[in-house]
Amino acid sequence: MYNPTSIGECRNKLNSATMLTDNNSTPSKAIYHLHHLSQTHMNLMLPFIRLNSSQVCILLSDRSLESMLQALYMKEHHCLFPPHALTIEELIQLTAAKGSVPDLDTVMLISSIHFLADLEEISLIQQIVPAQLNKLMKRVDDILIRLSRKVMTHPSEQYQSILESIGI
Repeated sequence: MYNPTSIGECRNKLNSATMLTDNNSTPSKAIYHLHHLSQTHMNLMLPFIRLNSSQVCILLSDRSLESMLQALYMKEHHCLFPPHALTIEELIQLTAAKGSVPDLDTVMLISSIHFLADLEEISLIQQIVPAQLNKLMKRVDDILIRLSRKVMTHPSEQYQSILESIGI
């Protein structure tokens, strides 16, 4: 009897049972929904950037990144159900450009945003000054733009930067 021993083997076994049967270039409704949810989270964040509410901005940007990464995972792995949490190895694979070295800076930023969003003690987050918050959200926005190009092929469907409209 075959018993998977690693997280990757378990996911491969689960994904083989839940593979998407439609392998054409049109994204499934679930992928489209997750991609749209990512944009919605960032749109909701816009007023909170203006108010310098770092806790809400970090929470919404984490949810936006999570939705985009789930959509990308579903598209690249042709599966119906993305994992609840991605391993660092999966995150590296998803964020790397094809044929290039892994983008560890992006992986660390995504992991740091997720860590900050999960903090129960918010005093650290409240110490973020507006200039730092703007720079952090600009980096998240840039990552979402780059990941969106991998999820949606048509430019009108891709993530639209929310920070360009306010000059960040």
